[in-house]
Amino acid sequence: MGKTSQLGDVAAPEPEPEPEPKPSAGKDAEVTGTFTVGNAHGLHARPAARLVEAVAGLGATVTLRNLTTGAGPVPGDSMMWVSTLGAEHGHEVRVDASGPGAAEALAQLQALAAAGFGDEG
Repeated sequence: MGKTSQLGDVAAPEPEPEPEPKPSAGKDAEVTGTFTVGNAHGLHARPAARLVEAVAGLGATVTLRNLTTGAGPVPGDSMMWVSTLGAEHGHEVRVDASGPGAAEALAQLQALAAAGFGDEG
């Protein structure tokens, strides 16, 4: 006589549900947004320098892509790379930011763009 006949039909134990993953405290936030270059001469040296300066020190990794021309992505913390976007008046630029300062970086870049990057001409 086997165990099954002694114990009767025993249902297999139901597997315990897997615990839902908990977000880690250090998990990077990721945000995406766009801005339109409004200043007359586009994203030339001075506005590019202001953009790079705005990104610095926020703890975010920022990449930019010129959606109008398809240029990029380029790192937002490098004036040399930002200048290669060729972003002219009216071009739309996509911002991808990740890290602890991502939302702040996106907001600052959008506000800077809305103000013409502080450039009068």
